[in-house]
Amino acid sequence: MAPATTLHPDGRPRGRRTLLLGYKVMGYDAAKHEAVSGADARVRLTLRDGEVHEAPRAGIFLGASPEYVVSNYAVFDPNVLLAYAFDPDEIVHGHASFGDREPEVSVRRARLLAHRVFAEDEDEDVLRRPNPPRKARRASTR
Repeated sequence: MAPATTLHPDGRPRGRRTLLLGYKVMGYDAAKHEAVSGADARVRLTLRDGEVHEAPRAGIFLGASPEYVVSNYAVFDPNVLLAYAFDPDEIVHGHASFGDREPEVSVRRARLLAHRVFAEDEDEDVLRRPNPPRKARRASTR
């Protein structure tokens, strides 16, 4: 008799994937409603929740928690906190258990789940608000 669920070689069920969450802080351009890279101001991201952002070479660098990225990268005025979901197979640098082993990963592509604009002096307040999401979600890869 065939198994009820087929598995990937790494043991995960096929068809449904566990997505991981990662967070990023960037500068915010209010006039264009875009996130702006602190390393290269030419790199800009549109802020539409649900949109997929891609960075094929070095990848999108994400932290394991909103607290980590806010405390280390909220140096702009204003800032924007981005919450992403990504497939572990999209990791370019780092490890899928990055919350336990290391504070950051880099991914080829990730879906923007939520974003929040905040001033440099609001960094503690932004973490107390109900958004962005903090739990991993299961999603279909179809």
